[in-house]
Amino acid sequence: MCAGFIVLIVTGAAPGARCGTLGRAWRSRFGTTIRRITAVAPDGGNAPVIKPMYSTISAWNADESRLILFSVAAGEHQLYDGKTYRLIKALDISPADIEQVYWHTSHPDILFYVDGKDLIRYHVGAGTKEVVTTFDFCSGGASAGSDPLFMSWDSNRIGLTCDEQVFIYDIGQNTVLARKELDENPAQVAPSGTLAFLTAQRAQPQRHARRVWERLGQR
Repeated sequence: MCAGFIVLIVTGAAPGARCGTLGRAWRSRFGTTIRRITAVAPDGGNAPVIKPMYSTISAWNADESRLILFSVAAGEHQLYDGKTYRLIKALDISPADIEQVYWHTSHPDILFYVDGKDLIRYHVGAGTKEVVTTFDFCSGGASAGSDPLFMSWDSNRIGLTCDEQVFIYDIGQNTVLARKELDENPAQVAPSGTLAFLTAQRAQPQRHARRVWERLGQR
């Protein structure tokens, strides 16, 4: 252990009184106020939940004016007001998986997702869909794999997979980069968009990863 390192284990936190939906409750153990923004009813088995999509996927939009949560019971992505936490509407979207929905990092009204072979730009306020591109080389649907991270921080590049091949798509250039036959999760694009990390459970995985990185460097 280095000097000054402290391990803090919180156990047996007092539950306190459960507040109603949109109510607030002070939790002295944590020194903060907790606000409840959703409510679900137990079904006797696995209680339904309303939750953020995934730990690597932002629930908030660019200016935190909107929030997306997934309702397990309803099987839908729900849009909330990011300030009042009022439920606005269910989103009419069909992503490759429930967590593969990506807010644009600078435009608060736009999110991206893959639906079948199409990359969709979705305008949240109007509820309109725009096909950015169609991955015609995929015989089935494309996706971000079984453990997605996020797009590049300019919302321009994303790693995808289909038909035992992986590739990077550049939205601005409308170009597929670094396409490679590989039955693995797709390369995860770095925040800068100039690098990607590819995990391959095959011979010479470093060679596969290096090729992806080199191709991304070609602007």
